[in-house]
Amino acid sequence: MGADHWSLTAGGWMLLAVNAQLFGSGLAAEAAQWSWLEHQVGRCGGDQPIALLTHKPLTATEAELAQSPGYRFVPRPARKRLRNLFRGKRLVLVLSGHVHQYRQLHVDGVDHLWVPTTSSPTTSSRCSEPSAAASSHCDWPTASPRGRSWCSPMVWPS
Repeated sequence: MGADHWSLTAGGWMLLAVNAQLFGSGLAAEAAQWSWLEHQVGRCGGDQPIALLTHKPLTATEAELAQSPGYRFVPRPARKRLRNLFRGKRLVLVLSGHVHQYRQLHVDGVDHLWVPTTSSPTTSSRCSEPSAAASSHCDWPTASPRGRSWCSPMVWPS
């Protein structure tokens, strides 16, 4: 079994993967991960694109965050700490999968992409078919309004 957090520089991007299950745990492993993450983010230049990979999503609408069980998203204190940690850096993408839904949100200049597993995606009550109007809430990929190809499983953004 490999490490539960890691980094990789590829094509000019810094990919940072963290163990979302540790956030808010109070375990020594959480403190070690924060220390590691702070060091990794500190190594990134202000113009280097960063993608954060985390099992749990960081954000949704305020109403959804308020109504959802605590285990659905990264805990609020960790979200705030992450926001502060990436301030002044070029965090471009947050990739997550915990909720088994496809959703693309653009919040504070960052794309948040939720991707389902291919074995058990859930359906969303918000839409039944992909459409331009519902592209941020559908379970299956649609084109990005900013021309990026986050949605294609075979295409990495340039």
